[in-house]
Amino acid sequence: MWASMGHESSLGLSIGRLQRGWAGVYKLFTEGKLQWRRELVRMVEMKVLLRSVLGFFLGTFVGWDRPGMRTEGQGEIASSKRKVVDGQERNVAELDPVFEGWGERIRRIGTGEEFKKIFGELGNSEVARKLELQEMLVRRWAEVYPEEALAFLGTANAGWELLPVVFSKWMELDAEKAMIAIRESGNLKKMKPMVLEELLKGDKPQVTLDYLRRTKSFELPWGVKRTEEWLSLMRARTNDVEEVIMEQIAEEGKSMEYRTREVLKLLGAVKMEEGADAAVKWAESLDKGVARYALEGVMEAWVKIDPKAVVVVLDEWAALEKPSQAMIYATNSVSRLLARELTLVDFSAALSWFDRRGSVYVAGTVGQIIGKRMRDGELSPTAVFDEIARLKSGHELLRKRVMEAIWEGGSAEDVVKIAEVISGKEESRTKILAMAGLLRGLAVKQPLEAAKMIERLLPGEERSAIVREVFKDHRKNSLAKDFVQALPIEEYGTAVAALYEKEPKAGDVWGYSPEVYPGKFAARLSEVSDDGERARAMGRLGSYWGQIDPIGALKWARDLPGEDQVMAMKEVSRGWSKQDPVAVTRYLGELSEGGIRDSVISGLVAGAGELDPASTWEWGGMIGDEDLRREARESVLGWWAEVDPEGAIRALEGDGISNPEREALRAVLVK
Repeated sequence: MWASMGHESSLGLSIGRLQRGWAGVYKLFTEGKLQWRRELVRMVEMKVLLRSVLGFFLGTFVGWDRPGMRTEGQGEIASSKRKVVDGQERNVAELDPVFEGWGERIRRIGTGEEFKKIFGELGNSEVARKLELQEMLVRRWAEVYPEEALAFLGTANAGWELLPVVFSKWMELDAEKAMIAIRESGNLKKMKPMVLEELLKGDKPQVTLDYLRRTKSFELPWGVKRTEEWLSLMRARTNDVEEVIMEQIAEEGKSMEYRTREVLKLLGAVKMEEGADAAVKWAESLDKGVARYALEGVMEAWVKIDPKAVVVVLDEWAALEKPSQAMIYATNSVSRLLARELTLVDFSAALSWFDRRGSVYVAGTVGQIIGKRMRDGELSPTAVFDEIARLKSGHELLRKRVMEAIWEGGSAEDVVKIAEVISGKEESRTKILAMAGLLRGLAVKQPLEAAKMIERLLPGEERSAIVREVFKDHRKNSLAKDFVQALPIEEYGTAVAALYEKEPKAGDVWGYSPEVYPGKFAARLSEVSDDGERARAMGRLGSYWGQIDPIGALKWARDLPGEDQVMAMKEVSRGWSKQDPVAVTRYLGELSEGGIRDSVISGLVAGAGELDPASTWEWGGMIGDEDLRREARESVLGWWAEVDPEGAIRALEGDGISNPEREALRAVLVK
């Protein structure tokens, strides 16, 4: 019986959604932490659905004439609207009988009083999709009695957001009166863009153009673009829109608004659809401040149609002795889009063009798309490697960034497969860069897998070079702890030295990431067998650590054995002196004469000598070890001579220095 009455699917849908609603309530109170806002929405929805189901039974078995259930004494909802659902054409009434019932009443309204009555009923009801029904009602009202609709909404303290609907419809009937009403609406600044949004939704280009001329603005509500609607308007009335745009640009002058620029770019895109060469000439014919945006719109549209043709044009522009500012601006603005579109068509051409133009900026985009095409089986790792090897040697970052981006979106297995191919290549700079890029890309999210890969696939002599290359990137902090700690001990010193190659900025003790706190890496350094690698790593780590945590750094350095202790104390002192040289001098007062004190003074001279050569000159003279003392004084004298040559000479000729040492230091002044 229900099937013949058209309600079976509605009831089934309601029951199913009710079950999900109760399940949501159960989840809310048993698990608590799961998206409570969404569950509350389901609870409200369930309340509405209960009313719908109740209305269904009352309308079917009791004969209650509720809007949306029965109209004009008919047993079924009168509507010819149909939708395709699950491949079958279905009556809208079967899908949402309540909504369609309201819609049918709205379509049959004939008097202003009926409009007011239904508007009041809607406002007091809890029907689903209420705003949609109110908008439908107001659109119908505005078609018949726009002034009455406007007057009612203005006094009803409800439906303010529907005023633009009235104004846009009124513009079609009587533009003069509509504009007067818009200006008198009490909030002209907010209302004008909202009305424009409504007009762009419609299919009356002449009305929209008339409105643009009257309001002299392309502004839309914040966050609304309406790109497709703008394009439809321009395709329908290209010349008219161009005239309006140029009038608006002349009105705004040099301080062209953002919306005006965007609309001008869209006009360029439409011109491009009519012919590329003519569109470029049109854009270049405009005034300098306007041409850049018009040409940008033309080129962006062209890139999506034929990226190879755009490359030819951009190469021609680059060969010009004095390309226009519009050409330069358009070239830069379309680079990322061109990277994407050209790589999808011909990755070799993309790499070649960006290599010629030096556009490392878009290397990540190129790499991501190449990686996807490799994972999809469209490109082989060997072909990609060979193309990267042909890039100019000066573009090392481009090679590395392309390879790093290749894995993005893929898995560790994808990276290892590519790396296995590349690891079999002969040793070369391209191989180091390619492996470094792959390793870095994998290490960011899967550090343990990255460490295993480098140990398994590469001979020992290539690993250090690749690890150094990985840490050259300014984003190296994101690679820290887990990846470094997982490296073989032979590469551990190399990684730590590279990690701390650049020190925090002077005065900024918080200029480091907790992920690269030196204490996490210090303990394992003693296991590094290569004296040179160990010394370099300890030196850089000590200087860095001294700047951010001198107490912790000193404790580490004092516990080291032999020469490692001397070197580490000097570097910790050097870093500490860059932040607080006075604190270092106080610490020196606690030390007895000897190797450790000499090391700390050497660090003080190295860290603060450039800022205060006079004081550090005196401190340098207190170093007991003759070689360390001469080295410290040479450094200070060189810095001093650059800023105050006479002061440096007076210090050299003063007391407290032997004649042989004085003569040896004169060579520094001669330099």
